[in-house]
Amino acid sequence: MSSYSPETSAPRPADQDYQTTAQEQPGRTQDFVSLDDGGEFRYHASKVSLLEDFEYPAEAICILDRNGLSYGLIFDQEHRLALGCARGQIDFPWLRQSWLRAQKLRPQSYPLHRLPPASAVSLLNGMFEALQLEASPCPQPHSWTVRLAGSVQHLNSLAELDQALAEQEELEEVLVQDAFGHSYHPRRHQMHRFLAPAAGFISYEEGTRDQ
Repeated sequence: MSSYSPETSAPRPADQDYQTTAQEQPGRTQDFVSLDDGGEFRYHASKVSLLEDFEYPAEAICILDRNGLSYGLIFDQEHRLALGCARGQIDFPWLRQSWLRAQKLRPQSYPLHRLPPASAVSLLNGMFEALQLEASPCPQPHSWTVRLAGSVQHLNSLAELDQALAEQEELEEVLVQDAFGHSYHPRRHQMHRFLAPAAGFISYEEGTRDQ
């Protein structure tokens, strides 16, 4: 049974919207963001990886491309999972609410906290970029830049960044920049007061510390 709240679920189109599968543009690998029935957002680098991450159509509440078009999953004529045609533009107020809700409920799963999106474009770009960075190495090698204690380091992934900062006693003067030019201040979260700080997790807050 789905654990995702039905009142925040994406509206479903009529059955006829599911009858044809989506086609990728020639010469371009299309990437996607999905929201599953457990309320989890995920980044998928291609349609192939998207379909590999699901088992049945109802498991995906919604699937988005970078243009804000919404898709659903279907079973094709051979009962294989496939991506249906675009249903139209996603409901952006619903998407914004769902994204912010997921970040609040699962801060350890979504450690990159951008400034609140001011438009539908900034919402989409921020979601795709953050989820891509959280899920995999940077689009370009050595794209994470860390400035600390008078030195500069270049790292390949968020996991490498977490490991480097876990060894730091203080994070107050540390500044981190991602592959897309956004700067963050790291913040350490302890899971329990009796555990060492390194046993917790680090979130990355865009903007100044007094915001």
